[in-house]
Amino acid sequence: MYNAIATPTPPRRKYQYKSGTTHTPTSSLKSIKRDLSSPSPPHPPFSQQENEQQHRTTTATTPTAPFKLRPLTSSPHLSTSHRTNDDIHKSIPLCPVTKSLIDTPQVQRLRGINQLGVTNYAYMNVTHTRFEHSLGVMYLAEKLCRRIRERQPRLGVTEKDVLCVKLAGLCHDLGHGPYSHVFETLGWDDGWEHEEASLFMIDAALEHLGLRINEDDLDSPLEQIGDGLDALNFGVFCGNDEGIFSGGISDAVLTSRDLIFVKECILGGPLKGKSELVGRPEIRKEFLYDIVSNRHSGLDVDKLDYYARDMRRALGVGQVDQMFVEEAFVAWGKCPKPKECFRCRNEKHNNNSGVGTFRRRDGMANEHLMIAYPEKLVNKAMEFFKTRFSLHAKVYTHKTSKATELMVRDIFTLADPYVEIPVEDANEKRTVKISQAIHDPKAYVNL
Repeated sequence: MYNAIATPTPPRRKYQYKSGTTHTPTSSLKSIKRDLSSPSPPHPPFSQQENEQQHRTTTATTPTAPFKLRPLTSSPHLSTSHRTNDDIHKSIPLCPVTKSLIDTPQVQRLRGINQLGVTNYAYMNVTHTRFEHSLGVMYLAEKLCRRIRERQPRLGVTEKDVLCVKLAGLCHDLGHGPYSHVFETLGWDDGWEHEEASLFMIDAALEHLGLRINEDDLDSPLEQIGDGLDALNFGVFCGNDEGIFSGGISDAVLTSRDLIFVKECILGGPLKGKSELVGRPEIRKEFLYDIVSNRHSGLDVDKLDYYARDMRRALGVGQVDQMFVEEAFVAWGKCPKPKECFRCRNEKHNNNSGVGTFRRRDGMANEHLMIAYPEKLVNKAMEFFKTRFSLHAKVYTHKTSKATELMVRDIFTLADPYVEIPVEDANEKRTVKISQAIHDPKAYVNL
């Protein structure tokens, strides 16, 4: 289904790096060659303030060993550089950051995981995978985010916000095991859900690229821990002759805070052990968390994609209603579950005035800036949830599918004492049982 994607010639690089030196800007580079053995050229004198900033950047990002780093690449015409075909969305564009993550083993393993587990034993055409669904959610997440940004510029949505929400759409299902939700019901660990595995699979994918989240320095670029992508080159790509980024580090390069934001978008709330949001704590940007996983209404791009995809494959009909993207806007709304909502329980949030012009209205507690739709879409929204009911009745709980699921569960349970998953660490080789792999990202990627 997906077209092969050729790697184009790398563009000019705004920065040149040498081991153990500061990252000195250069005016015109015709290549990105590195010479780790040669001494670094002298740099022009800096003021005291510039020296302090340069030291902070170097300390946070310069590796202790000379790693082999590569830049993000794209053709000069970014809008037409990388695309892949899809039977629901026709054509999906891929930016350099998303393409680099798609090429990791953690994302590629989704090609072998059926979206609906064993439902193909009841509906033979239901063979679509988590991989194509993830790309579809990524596409819709970007489209919805950009539409809201276009309609309501005062919300202050940045290009980096759009990129992070898009990455959340791409990575939201990384934690699914074999046969999707069937694996999740085996009960090896009470309370375990695939979203938990998705978070450590994101860490594993970053590690594959030579990067790591540094929770001690959230607003600096990702920590460089090995060969792979350059941490200072991992961000919003604009593909012009001036350089690959649209601005400085704060505007373009992905930081540890941004990747935590990606994880929070997948969960639809704070990470485990946190009582508040870390990635985008501003009240005016709270709606960004509802794009991939909507905790208020349940109407999000994840469901928009898989309802259409499941209907198309199982019943021969199904498409995304574009009105839910084109007509979406952000408005104050009453929280439907204040007793469960982490922010409604937080007294600080209810008494906080917010940011700028987005001041909480006096006497209106338990309100959020959330994604809303005009009244004319009420009937369409009702039809959307009727579709969910219909899919559960006709497809998800089909008697043949449920019977096959029970057999697969028995097979996993009986095989667990004997089947071992191979794992290769840096210094040793080991094996892990299936039931233990759910807590080991290096084993889980081979499951």
